[in-house]
Amino acid sequence: MARTSLEDVLSLGDPAQSWNFDLFFPSIPGMADTRSLTYRVKTTDMPGTQLEPLEVALHGVTVPYAGRRMFTQTLNVTLHETFDWGTRDIFTNWIELARSWRLNAGSYFSAYAVPCLLVTYDDIPNPIKTWQINYIWPENLQETQLDGATSGPVEISISFKYTDWFLVS
Repeated sequence: MARTSLEDVLSLGDPAQSWNFDLFFPSIPGMADTRSLTYRVKTTDMPGTQLEPLEVALHGVTVPYAGRRMFTQTLNVTLHETFDWGTRDIFTNWIELARSWRLNAGSYFSAYAVPCLLVTYDDIPNPIKTWQINYIWPENLQETQLDGATSGPVEISISFKYTDWFLVS
């Protein structure tokens, strides 16, 4: 087998670039137009998957096999906040709909868990891959860092839970 050459590396094609994506929330409970969330997203995770290990131990030997396919079920997103704190309000209201601490009430899963789409693009930009992330809901609206010593934009970090995902195209 020959050592890797420059020609081998150049034959791979252009790299996928980490900024070439959109995260779409087609609907969020209590929100009519969700388009502004798409261009507020600064970072997100590519959803993960794993195989549960299945180990068979017999006669002093352990053989690892692939068990069930599982989903990591956590999606972390960082969003740009605006002067009116509208981004944080969107997720606070969504969490309140799912489970209201103050009212000791909540909603059914079908009311607060929604699908979203993660789309990646090439440099043209053509959509290259689209993943549907199913039954997503905000699990953790993290503390927001404020800093009176410097100038800088405020970012909102949120962790979502989801059931599964699949490649649409």
